[in-house]
Amino acid sequence: MKNIAIIFILMSFLGCATNIIKYDRYKIEKRYVDNFNIRLDSIKINFQNYFLDKENIKSIVVDRKQKTIWIDRVHLKKIKTFSELELDTLEAWTSNELTLTIINGIPYTQDMLNKLMFENQSIKWTKLISNSELLNNCFFNRKRNILVITTD
Repeated sequence: MKNIAIIFILMSFLGCATNIIKYDRYKIEKRYVDNFNIRLDSIKINFQNYFLDKENIKSIVVDRKQKTIWIDRVHLKKIKTFSELELDTLEAWTSNELTLTIINGIPYTQDMLNKLMFENQSIKWTKLISNSELLNNCFFNRKRNILVITTD
């Protein structure tokens, strides 16, 4: 009987140290970003600046003892900065000035965009809203071009 109690106690301590979770960007940001170190393929990252392809995530292990999240990818694809992205909608960016970029409902300035990193297949949808479209649908008369991106 003592052996069963000791095994049960040991299992409860060992079982709670790590968890395997599914990739959900919003849950990871809400629950873990402030208190945990996040490592992508063993490299420490600032998770809020990374947009990963959900299909390329092999596993996510939460280590509560070390306060670390380990994210492993299936394919070690190159992660690109915003300026390295090859998006069809960005062709208009060369001729028009892009004043605002909205990613998943969050507005980013040009300075903030330079810090963001994207995996190739992480971007699901893009739309460049031109100044003429804004003038037809809004009450303000400013020259703006807005890029809208959805990743999840």
